[in-house]
Amino acid sequence: MRSTLRVAAMLMVVGMGPTSWAQIYQHVDEHGVVHFSDSPPAQDDHRIIEQSDLDAITTTVPGTPLPSNADRRREEVARQRTRTVQTSSLQRIQAEQTAQSNRCDSYQARLEAIQSRLRAGYGIQEGNRLREERRELRVLMGRECHGR
Repeated sequence: MRSTLRVAAMLMVVGMGPTSWAQIYQHVDEHGVVHFSDSPPAQDDHRIIEQSDLDAITTTVPGTPLPSNADRRREEVARQRTRTVQTSSLQRIQAEQTAQSNRCDSYQARLEAIQSRLRAGYGIQEGNRLREERRELRVLMGRECHGR
């Protein structure tokens, strides 16, 4: 709750633009809560916020440590591993697509050779064998070469 109020107060302060700039006072009450105001508090232990202080304000959640160099390095290594896995997956998919394309081209060439032999004339036994092989090739092409 405190952090939400703190962030909201800082966003309001930052959102005020230079035309409506007034002095901002900060003080901490007896419970340790930080307060911001445009009028000086009754307490003497307050601080005036300068524009340069506002420029340096970050929106980190209090109590959340900034990532260390080791944490940043681990995150970078994890990102590199992810990129490596994605790259190898893409290469594997491309290799599979190339292999499938080559198989389909091979099926098509064999089918054309069978068609040519069937047109050239054949005996009963050879014709039956060629037609059976042609059926098998068409089934393979239907399964593996979608729409080719």
